[in-house]
Amino acid sequence: MRHTELKRIIRNDLFCTLTCGSVNSVKKIPAIVKSLKEARVNLDTVYVDETSILKRTISARNYRCLAYFLDLGLDPFKLDTSEVGWSAAHETVIYLACKPALIRLMGFVFADPRFFSLENHLGKSPSVYLSEHKLEDREAVEEMRAIFIGYNGFHDSAKRAESLIPSDHLLAALHYFLAANQMKTEVADKEDDAYLKRFHLKKVMGDLREAAEHYYQAILIANETPVMLDEFDRCLALSAKIIDFVEPDHPDIDWEIKLGNADTFRTWNEQLMLLQNWREEKRRESFSSTGSESSVAADDAKKEDERTALLGELEELRFRG
Repeated sequence: MRHTELKRIIRNDLFCTLTCGSVNSVKKIPAIVKSLKEARVNLDTVYVDETSILKRTISARNYRCLAYFLDLGLDPFKLDTSEVGWSAAHETVIYLACKPALIRLMGFVFADPRFFSLENHLGKSPSVYLSEHKLEDREAVEEMRAIFIGYNGFHDSAKRAESLIPSDHLLAALHYFLAANQMKTEVADKEDDAYLKRFHLKKVMGDLREAAEHYYQAILIANETPVMLDEFDRCLALSAKIIDFVEPDHPDIDWEIKLGNADTFRTWNEQLMLLQNWREEKRRESFSSTGSESSVAADDAKKEDERTALLGELEELRFRG
Protein backbone atom coordinates (compact mmCIF):
# COMPACT_ATOMS: atom_id res chain seq x y z
CA MET A 1 0.00 0.00 0.00
CA ARG A 2 1.33 3.44 -0.92
CA HIS A 3 2.34 5.87 1.80
CA THR A 4 -0.18 8.46 0.59
CA GLU A 5 -2.97 5.86 0.79
CA LEU A 6 -1.95 4.94 4.32
CA LYS A 7 -2.02 8.57 5.36
CA ARG A 8 -5.48 8.95 3.85
CA ILE A 9 -6.79 5.90 5.72
CA ILE A 10 -5.32 7.07 9.00
CA ARG A 11 -6.48 10.69 8.78
CA ASN A 12 -9.76 10.47 6.85
CA ASP A 13 -11.01 7.05 7.93
CA LEU A 14 -9.55 6.19 11.33
CA PHE A 15 -9.20 9.56 13.04
CA CYS A 16 -12.39 11.00 11.57
CA THR A 17 -14.27 8.00 12.93
CA LEU A 18 -12.62 8.42 16.34
CA THR A 19 -13.41 12.13 16.36
CA CYS A 20 -17.07 11.45 15.59
CA GLY A 21 -17.22 9.45 18.80
CA SER A 22 -20.76 8.10 18.42
CA VAL A 23 -21.72 4.80 20.07
CA ASN A 24 -21.64 3.18 16.64
CA SER A 25 -18.19 4.45 15.67
CA VAL A 26 -16.54 1.30 17.02
CA LYS A 27 -18.35 -0.76 14.38
CA LYS A 28 -16.26 0.88 11.64
CA ILE A 29 -12.90 0.41 13.35
CA PRO A 30 -12.05 -3.31 12.69
CA ALA A 31 -12.05 -2.92 8.89
CA ILE A 32 -9.75 0.10 9.17
CA VAL A 33 -7.44 -1.68 11.61
CA LYS A 34 -7.30 -4.70 9.31
CA SER A 35 -6.08 -2.52 6.45
CA LEU A 36 -3.37 -0.99 8.63
CA LYS A 37 -2.22 -4.33 9.99
CA GLU A 38 -2.03 -5.78 6.49
CA ALA A 39 0.32 -2.89 5.72
CA ARG A 40 2.29 -3.86 8.86
CA VAL A 41 1.55 -0.59 10.62
CA ASN A 42 2.30 -0.46 14.35
CA LEU A 43 -0.84 1.10 15.82
CA ASP A 44 1.14 2.51 18.77
CA THR A 45 3.10 4.68 16.29
CA VAL A 46 0.11 6.07 14.39
CA TYR A 47 -0.27 9.84 14.83
CA VAL A 48 -2.29 12.62 13.28
CA ASP A 49 -1.19 16.14 14.25
CA GLU A 50 1.02 14.54 16.94
CA THR A 51 -2.00 12.85 18.51
CA SER A 52 -2.03 9.08 19.07
CA ILE A 53 -4.98 6.74 18.64
CA LEU A 54 -5.53 6.29 22.38
CA LYS A 55 -5.29 10.03 23.05
CA ARG A 56 -7.98 10.70 20.44
CA THR A 57 -10.31 8.05 21.91
CA ILE A 58 -9.94 9.52 25.41
CA SER A 59 -11.25 12.90 24.26
CA ALA A 60 -14.23 11.33 22.44
CA ARG A 61 -17.84 11.53 23.62
CA ASN A 62 -17.95 7.84 24.59
CA TYR A 63 -15.29 5.27 25.33
CA ARG A 64 -16.19 2.24 23.23
CA CYS A 65 -13.33 2.89 20.81
CA LEU A 66 -10.97 3.34 23.76
CA ALA A 67 -12.05 -0.05 25.13
CA TYR A 68 -11.58 -1.63 21.71
CA PHE A 69 -8.00 -0.36 21.34
CA LEU A 70 -7.10 -1.17 24.94
CA ASP A 71 -8.34 -4.71 24.24
CA LEU A 72 -6.00 -4.77 21.22
CA GLY A 73 -3.12 -4.00 23.58
CA LEU A 74 -2.17 -0.43 22.72
CA ASP A 75 0.23 1.12 25.24
CA PRO A 76 -1.25 3.96 27.34
CA PHE A 77 2.22 4.91 28.61
CA LYS A 78 3.82 5.55 25.22
CA LEU A 79 4.79 9.22 24.82
CA ASP A 80 3.60 10.87 21.63
CA THR A 81 5.68 12.94 19.20
CA SER A 82 4.51 16.33 20.43
CA GLU A 83 6.86 18.87 21.96
CA VAL A 84 5.56 18.07 25.44
CA GLY A 85 5.46 14.30 24.95
CA TRP A 86 2.02 13.35 26.19
CA SER A 87 0.92 9.77 26.84
CA ALA A 88 -2.63 8.42 26.99
CA ALA A 89 -2.11 8.10 30.74
CA HIS A 90 -1.44 11.85 30.97
CA GLU A 91 -4.44 12.55 28.72
CA THR A 92 -6.68 10.39 30.90
CA VAL A 93 -5.92 12.45 33.99
CA ILE A 94 -6.59 15.69 32.13
CA TYR A 95 -10.02 14.50 30.91
CA LEU A 96 -11.26 12.38 33.84
CA ALA A 97 -13.34 15.00 35.65
CA CYS A 98 -16.79 13.55 36.39
CA LYS A 99 -16.15 10.62 34.04
CA PRO A 100 -16.50 7.38 36.06
CA ALA A 101 -16.52 5.17 32.94
CA LEU A 102 -13.11 6.54 31.90
CA ILE A 103 -11.77 6.05 35.42
CA ARG A 104 -12.92 2.41 35.41
CA LEU A 105 -11.40 1.72 31.99
CA MET A 106 -8.05 3.15 33.03
CA GLY A 107 -7.93 1.65 36.51
CA PHE A 108 -5.01 -0.56 35.50
CA VAL A 109 -3.10 2.60 34.53
CA PHE A 110 -3.57 4.17 37.96
CA ALA A 111 -2.31 0.97 39.63
CA ASP A 112 0.82 0.84 37.43
CA PRO A 113 4.04 2.27 38.99
CA ARG A 114 4.59 4.21 35.76
CA PHE A 115 1.60 6.38 36.70
CA PHE A 116 3.98 8.06 39.18
CA SER A 117 7.30 7.63 37.36
CA LEU A 118 6.66 8.19 33.62
CA GLU A 119 7.55 11.82 32.89
CA ASN A 120 6.75 13.86 29.83
CA HIS A 121 9.24 16.37 28.46
CA LEU A 122 8.12 18.84 31.12
CA GLY A 123 9.26 16.39 33.78
CA LYS A 124 5.73 15.62 34.98
CA SER A 125 4.18 12.19 35.53
CA PRO A 126 0.45 11.57 34.98
CA SER A 127 -0.10 11.65 38.75
CA VAL A 128 1.11 15.26 38.94
CA TYR A 129 -1.86 16.47 36.90
CA LEU A 130 -4.28 14.72 39.23
CA SER A 131 -3.66 17.38 41.87
CA GLU A 132 -5.35 19.93 39.62
CA HIS A 133 -8.73 18.18 39.93
CA LYS A 134 -11.46 18.53 42.51
CA LEU A 135 -11.35 16.40 45.63
CA GLU A 136 -14.13 14.05 44.50
CA ASP A 137 -12.27 13.27 41.26
CA ARG A 138 -9.01 12.63 43.12
CA GLU A 139 -10.84 10.36 45.54
CA ALA A 140 -12.49 8.45 42.67
CA VAL A 141 -9.09 7.78 41.12
CA GLU A 142 -7.58 6.70 44.44
CA GLU A 143 -10.50 4.35 45.05
CA MET A 144 -10.12 2.79 41.60
CA ARG A 145 -6.37 2.54 42.06
CA ALA A 146 -6.88 0.64 45.32
CA ILE A 147 -9.34 -1.73 43.61
CA PHE A 148 -6.87 -2.56 40.85
CA ILE A 149 -3.94 -2.88 43.23
CA GLY A 150 -5.99 -5.44 45.15
CA TYR A 151 -6.93 -7.17 41.91
CA ASN A 152 -3.29 -7.34 40.84
CA GLY A 153 -2.36 -8.65 44.27
CA PHE A 154 -4.76 -11.57 43.94
CA HIS A 155 -3.26 -12.33 40.52
CA ASP A 156 0.28 -12.24 41.90
CA SER A 157 -0.71 -14.65 44.66
CA ALA A 158 -2.36 -17.00 42.15
CA LYS A 159 0.76 -16.98 39.98
CA ARG A 160 2.97 -17.77 42.98
CA ALA A 161 0.72 -20.67 43.93
CA GLU A 162 0.94 -21.95 40.36
CA SER A 163 4.74 -21.71 40.39
CA LEU A 164 5.15 -23.88 43.49
CA ILE A 165 6.44 -27.41 42.93
CA PRO A 166 4.01 -29.05 42.86
CA SER A 167 1.50 -26.31 42.09
CA ASP A 168 -0.95 -25.47 44.86
CA HIS A 169 -4.10 -25.68 42.75
CA LEU A 170 -6.51 -24.89 45.59
CA LEU A 171 -4.60 -21.76 46.55
CA ALA A 172 -4.35 -20.63 42.93
CA ALA A 173 -8.06 -21.28 42.38
CA LEU A 174 -8.99 -19.29 45.48
CA HIS A 175 -7.01 -16.24 44.39
CA TYR A 176 -8.29 -16.34 40.84
CA PHE A 177 -11.81 -16.38 42.25
CA LEU A 178 -11.03 -13.47 44.58
CA ALA A 179 -9.65 -11.51 41.62
CA ALA A 180 -12.76 -12.26 39.54
CA ASN A 181 -15.07 -11.30 42.38
CA GLN A 182 -13.20 -8.02 42.91
CA MET A 183 -13.45 -7.07 39.24
CA LYS A 184 -17.10 -8.13 38.99
CA THR A 185 -18.45 -6.34 42.07
CA GLU A 186 -16.22 -3.25 42.11
CA VAL A 187 -15.89 -2.51 38.41
CA ALA A 188 -18.09 -4.45 35.97
CA ASP A 189 -21.27 -4.17 38.05
CA LYS A 190 -20.85 -0.38 38.22
CA GLU A 191 -20.77 0.02 34.43
CA ASP A 192 -24.03 0.73 32.58
CA ASP A 193 -22.71 0.69 29.00
CA ALA A 194 -23.03 -2.89 27.69
CA TYR A 195 -19.89 -2.66 25.55
CA LEU A 196 -17.71 -1.35 28.37
CA LYS A 197 -19.21 -3.88 30.79
CA ARG A 198 -18.17 -6.67 28.42
CA PHE A 199 -14.63 -5.24 28.41
CA HIS A 200 -14.47 -5.59 32.21
CA LEU A 201 -16.20 -8.97 32.20
CA LYS A 202 -13.42 -10.31 29.98
CA LYS A 203 -11.14 -10.17 33.02
CA VAL A 204 -13.83 -11.69 35.25
CA MET A 205 -14.46 -14.58 32.90
CA GLY A 206 -10.76 -15.25 32.37
CA ASP A 207 -10.15 -15.42 36.11
CA LEU A 208 -13.15 -17.67 36.75
CA ARG A 209 -12.05 -20.09 34.04
CA GLU A 210 -8.59 -20.23 35.61
CA ALA A 211 -10.19 -20.89 39.01
CA ALA A 212 -12.37 -23.66 37.59
CA GLU A 213 -9.37 -25.34 35.95
CA HIS A 214 -7.37 -25.30 39.19
CA TYR A 215 -10.33 -26.58 41.23
CA TYR A 216 -10.78 -29.31 38.64
CA GLN A 217 -7.13 -30.33 38.90
CA ALA A 218 -7.16 -30.33 42.70
CA ILE A 219 -10.55 -31.92 43.35
CA LEU A 220 -11.28 -34.28 40.49
CA ILE A 221 -7.73 -35.22 39.52
CA ALA A 222 -5.78 -35.07 42.80
CA ASN A 223 -8.74 -35.89 45.10
CA GLU A 224 -8.12 -32.88 47.33
CA THR A 225 -10.92 -31.20 49.28
CA PRO A 226 -11.07 -27.40 49.60
CA VAL A 227 -10.89 -26.23 53.20
CA MET A 228 -12.56 -22.93 52.31
CA LEU A 229 -15.77 -24.44 50.93
CA ASP A 230 -17.72 -21.20 51.23
CA GLU A 231 -15.41 -19.53 48.72
CA PHE A 232 -15.58 -22.61 46.50
CA ASP A 233 -19.39 -22.42 46.54
CA ARG A 234 -19.27 -18.71 45.74
CA CYS A 235 -16.93 -19.40 42.82
CA LEU A 236 -19.32 -21.99 41.41
CA ALA A 237 -22.27 -19.65 41.83
CA LEU A 238 -20.54 -16.68 40.20
CA SER A 239 -19.31 -18.84 37.32
CA ALA A 240 -22.82 -20.16 36.70
CA LYS A 241 -24.16 -16.61 36.76
CA ILE A 242 -21.61 -15.43 34.18
CA ILE A 243 -22.36 -18.39 31.90
CA ASP A 244 -26.07 -17.60 32.05
CA PHE A 245 -25.66 -13.84 31.72
CA VAL A 246 -22.85 -13.29 29.20
CA GLU A 247 -23.37 -14.02 25.52
CA PRO A 248 -20.68 -15.98 23.63
CA ASP A 249 -18.87 -14.25 20.79
CA HIS A 250 -20.86 -13.57 17.65
CA PRO A 251 -18.85 -14.71 14.59
CA ASP A 252 -20.42 -12.00 12.43
CA ILE A 253 -19.61 -9.12 14.82
CA ASP A 254 -15.97 -8.18 14.44
CA TRP A 255 -16.14 -5.08 16.65
CA GLU A 256 -17.28 -6.72 19.89
CA ILE A 257 -14.98 -7.54 22.80
CA LYS A 258 -14.22 -11.23 22.31
CA LEU A 259 -14.72 -13.47 25.35
CA GLY A 260 -15.02 -16.93 23.82
CA ASN A 261 -17.21 -18.77 21.33
CA ALA A 262 -20.03 -21.18 22.11
CA ASP A 263 -17.61 -24.11 22.40
CA THR A 264 -15.59 -22.20 24.99
CA PHE A 265 -18.68 -21.60 27.10
CA ARG A 266 -19.83 -25.20 26.65
CA THR A 267 -16.51 -26.64 27.81
CA TRP A 268 -16.40 -24.29 30.80
CA ASN A 269 -19.99 -25.20 31.74
CA GLU A 270 -19.25 -28.93 31.53
CA GLN A 271 -16.26 -28.51 33.83
CA LEU A 272 -18.41 -26.46 36.19
CA MET A 273 -21.14 -29.12 36.26
CA LEU A 274 -18.59 -31.79 37.26
CA LEU A 275 -17.47 -29.61 40.15
CA GLN A 276 -21.09 -28.93 41.16
CA ASN A 277 -21.84 -32.67 41.11
CA TRP A 278 -18.84 -33.30 43.36
CA ARG A 279 -20.07 -30.61 45.76
CA GLU A 280 -23.57 -32.09 45.92
CA GLU A 281 -22.13 -35.53 46.59
CA LYS A 282 -20.08 -34.13 49.46
CA ARG A 283 -23.16 -32.48 50.90
CA ARG A 284 -25.06 -35.77 50.79
CA GLU A 285 -22.19 -37.56 52.47
CA SER A 286 -22.07 -34.89 55.14
CA PHE A 287 -25.80 -35.17 55.89
CA SER A 288 -25.75 -38.95 56.02
CA SER A 289 -22.78 -39.09 58.35
CA THR A 290 -23.94 -36.41 60.76
CA GLY A 291 -23.76 -37.62 64.33
CA SER A 292 -24.64 -35.91 67.57
CA GLU A 293 -24.79 -32.15 67.88
CA SER A 294 -21.55 -32.17 69.82
CA SER A 295 -19.73 -34.01 67.05
CA VAL A 296 -21.07 -31.54 64.51
CA ALA A 297 -19.89 -28.64 66.66
CA ALA A 298 -16.47 -30.23 67.04
CA ASP A 299 -16.24 -30.73 63.29
CA ASP A 300 -17.20 -27.10 62.68
CA ALA A 301 -14.54 -25.95 65.15
CA LYS A 302 -11.94 -28.08 63.38
CA LYS A 303 -12.91 -26.62 60.01
CA GLU A 304 -12.66 -23.09 61.45
CA ASP A 305 -9.16 -23.85 62.77
CA GLU A 306 -8.18 -25.17 59.34
CA ARG A 307 -9.67 -22.10 57.69
CA THR A 308 -7.73 -19.78 60.03
CA ALA A 309 -4.51 -21.67 59.33
CA LEU A 310 -5.09 -21.46 55.57
CA LEU A 311 -5.75 -17.74 55.76
CA GLY A 312 -2.39 -17.36 57.47
CA GLU A 313 -0.83 -19.40 54.69
CA LEU A 314 -2.49 -17.17 52.10
CA GLU A 315 -0.99 -14.03 53.60
CA GLU A 316 2.43 -15.65 53.91
CA LEU A 317 2.31 -16.71 50.23
CA ARG A 318 1.05 -13.33 49.06
CA PHE A 319 3.90 -11.41 50.67
CA ARG A 320 6.62 -14.01 50.18
CA GLY A 321 9.54 -12.34 48.53
